[in-house]
Amino acid sequence: MSKKSAVLTISIWDNQVRLSLIGKNMLVIDHESFKFSMNVDDIGIRNIDAFELVYFIRTGIQKMVTRQSVGIESIGLAIMPGYLMAWDRETCTPITPCLLPNNSLPSHQYQEFKFSSFSNLLGQIDQQSNIPNVALNCWVLSRQIKKPYPSGLIISGLDTWLNYLMSGYTDHGLLACPDIMSELTFSPSDWDEPLLKSLGFHSEFFPRLGRVDQLETRGFSPLDDGIPIQYSLSSTQLVSNMLTQYTSDPIACIHLSEINHLYLENTAIHPNGKMSHWVRFSSWQTLYRLFNLTNDHLVDVNMDDIKDDLMVPLDPFRSYHNQRYHMLNMNSFHSQRLKKLGVLQTLFLLKYVLSQYDHRSQSGHFQTLVFSMSEWPMSSMQLCVDVCQINGVDFKMNHRLDLMHVSQFVSKQQFFSASRRQDLFKLNQQLIPSLDPLTCYSLYQEWEHWFNTLYDYWR
Repeated sequence: MSKKSAVLTISIWDNQVRLSLIGKNMLVIDHESFKFSMNVDDIGIRNIDAFELVYFIRTGIQKMVTRQSVGIESIGLAIMPGYLMAWDRETCTPITPCLLPNNSLPSHQYQEFKFSSFSNLLGQIDQQSNIPNVALNCWVLSRQIKKPYPSGLIISGLDTWLNYLMSGYTDHGLLACPDIMSELTFSPSDWDEPLLKSLGFHSEFFPRLGRVDQLETRGFSPLDDGIPIQYSLSSTQLVSNMLTQYTSDPIACIHLSEINHLYLENTAIHPNGKMSHWVRFSSWQTLYRLFNLTNDHLVDVNMDDIKDDLMVPLDPFRSYHNQRYHMLNMNSFHSQRLKKLGVLQTLFLLKYVLSQYDHRSQSGHFQTLVFSMSEWPMSSMQLCVDVCQINGVDFKMNHRLDLMHVSQFVSKQQFFSASRRQDLFKLNQQLIPSLDPLTCYSLYQEWEHWFNTLYDYWR
């Protein structure tokens, strides 16, 4: 029996990896997801074992090719920006753990960082939330790598290390994606040498800046040799490519998890005219941990659940993992009540962020909110569009990671036939607000008042 052709996509975020096999009909043939160990060092820096990640990648591929009769024609890699590690070029062995995105420093370390020459060169940083992911982790690495530096030292994102490993240690794999490493660069082709020197590093410790161009697998079991690695990009760049292919109007894409990710595209915010924006904020899951609540699924919530009780996050854009809340008029701390208020305050926060960007957009108002995953119950998605007063769309390919990979292959005119491209953005459902705007805003207004009173982050 002949094998079906498929592309293999690898997506890495936080301490999770998803692998998918996607056929020429743009349907997911099979997928595997893993959550690997997250470690925290003495000062609270989150990190992972890079080899554990590779173990799960190999395991996931082996499971899928065992279950499915497929021939893998191409590979696409998407990585959340912020991972950073030091490793040995000769052996591809990590010298340090791989530092995770969204790290933060304890107060005494933050003060040391704030008054360092490195921080001065980065620009004005008046609070932890403004420290870029890669830059912060690079500063941490400068204190972890012991001198004298080993001769084969490489400092890079997780994408470079994986490309180098999967391509059999070829020099062509020593490329750093400019989108992922932009915080340490002058341009897409030049490292910021003064910035690196302020840490005691030199540009020769870092890979060349550039795009992956037809790397091929070699010696990476269970994959055959010679499979092209078509791209290795930041997940933010891929989701941006996906949204711009869908529409030229201002659009938002929401991915709700432990740290919520909101992608805003086709906006022009004065004065720099930047069209793409990425906002992170904590979700109800921090509340669940605070009260030891189970996190099995979203509860069934409606606007009537607000009543007089309110829950306002005090630090949602900085304390992703250790959130604090202000409770208003609370006379009951029943678990179901807390869960419902946790969901509502997260949706109010989403509306708040959208409104801040909507007011500053030079390209018109947001017309569409894309749901990144369809695991949400219908009632929760409907509530979200009611709160935000923006139409919502849910695509047939219901996992955002799979959709953005397919759209990237389509934009490169690879693997998928032209006749199938019209199927890329087929809708599973389209949602329109059912709650009238005045009722919605009256319920949101008190929350917004208290949020502005307690936490003046955006201004």
